[in-house]
Amino acid sequence: MFPTLLIPLALDVRDAELLAAAVTLVGTAGVKNVHLVYVHAMDVVGNPLLGGIPVETFTPAAPEGLAGLADELRERLTAAGRSDVSVHRHHMAGRPHERITALAGEIDADLLIFGRLRAGDGHEAWGAHAQLLTRYAHRSVLVVPHGSTLSLSDVRVGIDFSPRSLEACKAACLLGQEVKAIYSMNPDEGMTHSGITIEEFMGRLRANATQQFHDEVLTELAPGAATPTLVMLETDNIVDTLLGALHGAGLAVVASRGMTAMASMLLGSTAQEIAGRADAPVLILRTKGEDMGLFASLLSR
Repeated sequence: MFPTLLIPLALDVRDAELLAAAVTLVGTAGVKNVHLVYVHAMDVVGNPLLGGIPVETFTPAAPEGLAGLADELRERLTAAGRSDVSVHRHHMAGRPHERITALAGEIDADLLIFGRLRAGDGHEAWGAHAQLLTRYAHRSVLVVPHGSTLSLSDVRVGIDFSPRSLEACKAACLLGQEVKAIYSMNPDEGMTHSGITIEEFMGRLRANATQQFHDEVLTELAPGAATPTLVMLETDNIVDTLLGALHGAGLAVVASRGMTAMASMLLGSTAQEIAGRADAPVLILRTKGEDMGLFASLLSR
């Protein structure tokens, strides 16, 4: 599922949570290579101290602690019986999100793992670069809030019955031991016809959801995958309800199509809000390399 991981480091106490997440994934995600990277934040616009040297070709001194973290990860992998996983380290200078996304393309990374601040008061809590990585990485990302621990014993996935969300649910079943699929229903969004009560409408919706979940998820699970439980919640605020249902999970999974560069500057997304507010690690599943977002789909017709 994720043969190559890329982990941007801050070289502080938060890095331990990212290494622990990588070790947790190696057992079920098919990990073969882990790349650690530290980027010296430096503006690409003419820094006179560089004497005109392009920042892309400027190689800073190796930061203290990077080699030690690579050794620590190797020791953890060996202890977990996965000494066959290769660990690589990189250091470079520039705008972190630009250099990291470029490196992800060069090494063909399948998953980025990075941290963010602990959220509170209903607001997203991103660091200086995590939100940009979430938006611009054209591949899956795992966002680990500071203070959280990735666990695959309790995986919860948000679904809306779109093809992408159902694929995310099946992927979650390959990772998790116990999986719950959370479907938040808003009756006001579907009440467009007269002559039917809310109770009748919700009854039909629940019946259709149960049948579709059986036909498109339960009957198509890979051998050895966990069998998910469908949880349907009625709400007038889908995001807040989903966040409540994800509280305390070992891993939350959501799907995203990703956005073009233009759209990402102007728009947020449900996946990004979940990743920025949830107290659990959040895995945003994307098709690698995909950037067909809102504006691209409109302009390409």
